[in-house]
Amino acid sequence: MIVNHADLPTALRAGQVPHSTWRCLARRGMLHSETEAVDHLRAAPRRQVVHHADDVVEEALYVVSGSAELSEGAATEQLRPGHVVLLGPDTTAQITAGPSGVELVSVRTMPARVSALLPPRVPELLDHPTGPQGRSGT
Repeated sequence: MIVNHADLPTALRAGQVPHSTWRCLARRGMLHSETEAVDHLRAAPRRQVVHHADDVVEEALYVVSGSAELSEGAATEQLRPGHVVLLGPDTTAQITAGPSGVELVSVRTMPARVSALLPPRVPELLDHPTGPQGRSGT
């Protein structure tokens, strides 16, 4: 995983309008994790965030503060702090920030059908001079 510092500046997410920020807190490096990214999002009042089925990821959204409305097809649901939304890889959903905006944490992962196609990943223990047993290496 590649982890960013919390003090890095936030950036606008591609296609987003001002007053909506998206900061990547951690993302995978190469294919060493099923987790695509852990992100922090702040959306200004009435701004929208869309989960696209074309992205082929599963996403868990945790509402940190504020409120929002989740729309998936004809169904809508009100989101408040503490709510968790799970969105499948074939889902298109829209989240519209409430009157005071919304702050979310997003965890995006590969769906099982994708990760099942990857070769197994086994952690490697390096034999360093100061390895796990504290050997000198000589």
